[in-house]
Amino acid sequence: MAPKPKSSDPKRDRLMALVLLLQNATKDKPLTQDEIIRDLTIDDPKSNKLMKAYEGDRLAVRQKFERDKKDIRSNGIQVETSVSGDGTSGYWIDADSMAAVGIFFDEQEERVDRSIIDIKKYIIKIQLFKKILDHIFSTDIPRRFDTGTTFIYFNSEEKFVDYLRQHCSVELI
Repeated sequence: MAPKPKSSDPKRDRLMALVLLLQNATKDKPLTQDEIIRDLTIDDPKSNKLMKAYEGDRLAVRQKFERDKKDIRSNGIQVETSVSGDGTSGYWIDADSMAAVGIFFDEQEERVDRSIIDIKKYIIKIQLFKKILDHIFSTDIPRRFDTGTTFIYFNSEEKFVDYLRQHCSVELI
């Protein structure tokens, strides 16, 4: 098995690990700060071994934890808090708070977006049409093109493509 790449950002790793840990907690079974401090580990970028995400004296750990909750919330993820009967705070992340935020476009952006989609559809149609042509001209079946009123038969791909270029506003690539 290949070794895991070393991370270059312990804070990012700690925040990601905290989000994942809190997603496994629930309103009915939140995690206390002591449980989080005890259970949360990240990769040590120097040794590539697991290390505790929160270390140091109680005040420093509490401040780091509060900064992490603030950073997570500033990224649109709601860290929920509840207080138990004994006054202990518990934390969890509601899965619904992780839902993607809707993206809204103004009229000009929508026009550009629709144009891009139309261009992609056009390219796909041309590519599909080319594949059909390739298939048709790779076999010995009779070639015909329905113009709506008559059928035109072609005995070569070049004649068929020439006809399309003359009578259709399609440039084959």
